[in-house]
Amino acid sequence: MPHIETKNGKVKKLAGLHLYHDPLSSCAMRVRMGLAEKNLPWQSHIIDLAKMEHATAEYQSINPSGLVPTLIHDGRTYIGRRDQRVQILPCRSNRQSVVREPRAVGRQHGAL
Repeated sequence: MPHIETKNGKVKKLAGLHLYHDPLSSCAMRVRMGLAEKNLPWQSHIIDLAKMEHATAEYQSINPSGLVPTLIHDGRTYIGRRDQRVQILPCRSNRQSVVREPRAVGRQHGAL
């Protein structure tokens, strides 16, 4: 998942893992599955696509594209893309991100 600088000051102060997602989004489901597979604790923030919550100024201050999912890890914002596979690492250290972009295309152990 690509890292972006969010304009939302509250999000920059979040500790731990926070997932902004719609429960029916297949892209968000992949991230939820990765978090569950690695048994990582995370906090849910529902963005209801049917109610156009992704188009609000508040959500777009977090993710300017308005897409879900958006993953926050200790204040760093990662946005999802359909064409990209995401790897969630089993790291719980505050110094290292648990999200990493795959380096090579193809089958990767533990990738979503």
